[in-house]
Amino acid sequence: MMIYSRLWEGTIHFPALGDWANYVDYELDAVTLFEEDKSRPKKSPIVQRSVTVYGDGRIDRSPGVSATCARMAILHSDSRVRGNLKFTNHSMIRSVLEAEIVGFRSCRVEDFEACEVRVGGQAHLVAQSRLFSG
Repeated sequence: MMIYSRLWEGTIHFPALGDWANYVDYELDAVTLFEEDKSRPKKSPIVQRSVTVYGDGRIDRSPGVSATCARMAILHSDSRVRGNLKFTNHSMIRSVLEAEIVGFRSCRVEDFEACEVRVGGQAHLVAQSRLFSG
């Protein structure tokens, strides 16, 4: 497992321990743990398995579309995805999302190039909650 901590310099504070980290003007309250399948050839899809710890120790056990897009943007900013190279994001409960960059937008966020990502996979209903009864 690797802790993705590219934004931090120095000590990493884990939200599960009650600490908050700061990056520029943003408060960070989550840490994504992932491992990458390094046995694959360089030009094959990037395959990772991840879990996010947030809040006061809560676990997001399955990668969502937003998290997969964020991982793809980070991989792009690190020059790891070029052309039509795909990214496969596995969860700890064996769900899988596949992503690829399909274009770039003219808008820019701070000093970062914005990329358009297509994400696909299967969804399964595992629970249902009713917050308000009517």
